[in-house]
Amino acid sequence: MRNITQINSDLACLWINTFGKGTGAYAPLPFTSPTPDSIIFVGMNPSFSSRGWKSLLQRAARPDVDPTSFFQWPSPEDFDEKLAHKLEALAREHYPFFAPHKALAAALSLPWEHIDLFAYRETDQSKAKTLVVANELQVSLTDFGEKQFKLFEEVLSLAQPKAVVVVNALASQIYRARRTVKFDTAAGLYSDQASTERSFPVFFSGMLTGARALDRFSKDRLFWQVANALGKTWRPDA
Repeated sequence: MRNITQINSDLACLWINTFGKGTGAYAPLPFTSPTPDSIIFVGMNPSFSSRGWKSLLQRAARPDVDPTSFFQWPSPEDFDEKLAHKLEALAREHYPFFAPHKALAAALSLPWEHIDLFAYRETDQSKAKTLVVANELQVSLTDFGEKQFKLFEEVLSLAQPKAVVVVNALASQIYRARRTVKFDTAAGLYSDQASTERSFPVFFSGMLTGARALDRFSKDRLFWQVANALGKTWRPDA
């Protein structure tokens, strides 16, 4: 099994071979070593908000850094990788997008991680989809998308998750189609059996925040199902 440095090296090579100057692409979101036995939340791809990054740079005491230039691909030779990871950590701490992740993990006394299927930074999902999805009906990926998905699978294998919650409708379709996932009619949930060493429950969902988010009661049922599958109890707030 390869380590996270080797996986990120392949990710950088993929960007080098795909994007040149003037393409408008941003540097990929590098993977971090996942905490084993966590709840893994899976998204489609990371968004990019210059306004959001500026806010985080204020928190990081680096208001001198322009986020658009900082993340622009090809990255400058003096790219500050430590700052990039610090900003990602701040985003997970302060962005509303991650609030449901933290709430469920805290209620179940478990660590959590978020891993995107694709590392391409783009707020407009339709643009990202054009680059990574070849045929949505057949759930086939482009070569660019296929290579990223394989890297995602390596990171997921390193994580050895307690459970996976896919929090994007398109990402759910792709995950279900491309992993060995079976539905347990007795338990009423899906099980990821892609690994011969261990399986884990997986839950397919739409967004948990934003304009297209699940309604409150659908989210309540989802969280209850995750807790129940892990032998724990979850109750909604009054």
